[in-house]
Amino acid sequence: MTLKEFQAVLGLPARSRDELVELFGLVDSNGCGRIGKYELRKALQSNERVRGLFGLPATLKKGDGSQDRFTAIFSSTDTDGSGKVTLNELIAKFGDAEAKAPAAAASPAAATA
Repeated sequence: MTLKEFQAVLGLPARSRDELVELFGLVDSNGCGRIGKYELRKALQSNERVRGLFGLPATLKKGDGSQDRFTAIFSSTDTDGSGKVTLNELIAKFGDAEAKAPAAAASPAAATA
């Protein structure tokens, strides 16, 4: 099952760019522009909106499969394999069509140029 299929099963909607930027800021606790597994685990524990985005509980456990889902979701979002998730990777995985559109294509000035 792909992440998009998983999101559909759980009823997790694609998110707007603004919402993903806000959520990214909540998770990126040190402000470095990348989210590590530790930061994401801490955010899952403390923030319901982050749990909703990822479809994960506050406490990850091997026995209920949530640890495996966490690992699968993190790995599939970290498309460059760096061990960290960037805002662009988060948008590519969870963004709606408008969020994924290049900034220039979304701007009215670009359309008239």
